[in-house]
Amino acid sequence: SLLCFINTKKYKIIPHPQVFEFGLNEINKIWDCKINKKKLLLYIGRLHETKGVFEMLTALNDLVSLGTSLDFRIDIYGFGDKNYIDNVIKYIEKNNLNAQFKGLILKEDKKQAFLDAHAIILPSQTEGLPMSLIEASSFGLPLFITNECNLDWVINKSHGYKFKFSTDNIKKLLINFNNDSSENLKKMGLNTFEKSNLI
Repeated sequence: SLLCFINTKKYKIIPHPQVFEFGLNEINKIWDCKINKKKLLLYIGRLHETKGVFEMLTALNDLVSLGTSLDFRIDIYGFGDKNYIDNVIKYIEKNNLNAQFKGLILKEDKKQAFLDAHAIILPSQTEGLPMSLIEASSFGLPLFITNECNLDWVINKSHGYKFKFSTDNIKKLLINFNNDSSENLKKMGLNTFEKSNLI
């Protein structure tokens, strides 16, 4: 193995995204299959206090408490500290939120999650290179992100939505996702797909 020749104390192994190759016609067909289904917002990533998962759930709970009519669910995939994950699960259950932690996801399961989703959210306080967003772009998903995700090319209402990190702004991401029609999400997703293929 190559690792035998590397001093891992000096280097970090950086993961790379899975490669999913679709053409524009295929992306259109994928969207046609889910256009009339209940909207699904996807989170894929490490579960850590810097990733904004609790802020996302707090924002969701605030909207529910205010009586906001919400018609979507959130699927959360990832890994992280067991105590943090346990707290995420407890918060969801305690507040009866339409969200679910589904654990680690790889390969074909990840592909299916992207196929089913209407958008991906990454409400991070800080990011390096967001692999899940790169992968999501190849499925024509709009990106609901914070400025801290380091994707300067994402334009509001064109590729999704982008705000500075805060619980109130994460609430705006959720409201925008809730209020957007599936047709508009598809339009933004196709813009994201085309833009990501030019970068």
